[in-house]
Amino acid sequence: MKILFTVETYYPKKDGVQMVTQYLAEGLASRGHDVTVFTSNIDENKNFETFHNVKIKRFDLRTKFGLYFGDRKKYIKDVLTKSKDIDVLINVCTQTAFTDLLLSHLSEINCKKILYMHGMYDFGWHLYNFSSFRDICNKIWKNIRWMPLYLKKSNFLYYDKVIQLHPLCVGYNFFVKRYNIVPFTLENAADSIFFNDVCIHESSDKDKYAICVSNFLPGKNQKFILKAFYKANCQNFGLVLIGSKKTNYYRQLIKLNNKLRKKYGNRDVKILTNQSRSITVKMIKSASMYLFASKHEVYPVSIIEAMASGIPYISTDVGCIRALPGGIVIKNMTEMINAINFLHDNLTSSKIIGKCGYQYAKVQLKVEEKVIQLEKLLNKIIK
Repeated sequence: MKILFTVETYYPKKDGVQMVTQYLAEGLASRGHDVTVFTSNIDENKNFETFHNVKIKRFDLRTKFGLYFGDRKKYIKDVLTKSKDIDVLINVCTQTAFTDLLLSHLSEINCKKILYMHGMYDFGWHLYNFSSFRDICNKIWKNIRWMPLYLKKSNFLYYDKVIQLHPLCVGYNFFVKRYNIVPFTLENAADSIFFNDVCIHESSDKDKYAICVSNFLPGKNQKFILKAFYKANCQNFGLVLIGSKKTNYYRQLIKLNNKLRKKYGNRDVKILTNQSRSITVKMIKSASMYLFASKHEVYPVSIIEAMASGIPYISTDVGCIRALPGGIVIKNMTEMINAINFLHDNLTSSKIIGKCGYQYAKVQLKVEEKVIQLEKLLNKIIK
């Protein structure tokens, strides 16, 4: 089977969408399929390469502030040309040039077509939208920018199948009610390395620190975690924050940590970047709890990785996390502090909660199973 994925971020970029797309593309390639990925060439000098049996073609194309920049005509032309020689086109995510530019050309593409959603824009207003005048303006702009995209039903009727991550996703019910399209559900997953050597019962290392692995960006809200950690009554207990690179938000975290240390006293806090995959995995599996405070998510892979590692999570109430076992969902700072104290002070309960998440992930959330599920869907659509 010849398959083309279009996605804005891919290897070596690091984010949730990249991770899921990469393990699916590489998984299908390992099962003998001819897989190509069209993606952005931001920060990349290569225009074409092969990585883990997946062919990657990069374009001068990107989405910024809801607008599309780069060589749009070449991208559209190359997709139309490539579509004549493939069985399935998989567009990953809306609100990105790599999908939206093709919507008006779907009728010209004769191969089977799949829209793989990783959530959709939430038009509702939330407290964090009022954090500053800039946030308010940003929200107004995005509401105006994305409303025409989703109001136009014809944008999505040419797809043979729409994939959503979970029935609780905003986009799932939206597509059912507005377009009468019942999506196929394909949950995110964790790599097998997280399931290996999990010692949820006996590990003596799992009482020393909490961890969060996420890019250092305002939306990931690590400041919230840092403040809650210092306010929690957990002595001889550390916190590890890991991001892919040093950003402006990373520098703000360093300053905030210094300020909190002066106010509450010295605590064991590590704010790290550029850690290898193996080291990051080891640190997650050896932690006692996983902290997550994003302002907006759909189905974060990092939560699944914590579940697969057998450690309980504490998370803000975003996306479909409230439907996942193995953790505590919180709505504010006080609840985060109380949850940290509870897991820290009640090790037996903490391990039981972590085990619940592990058992669910072991059955439902393995990469190999998701690749097989997608392969079966593709075979069904083609036949």
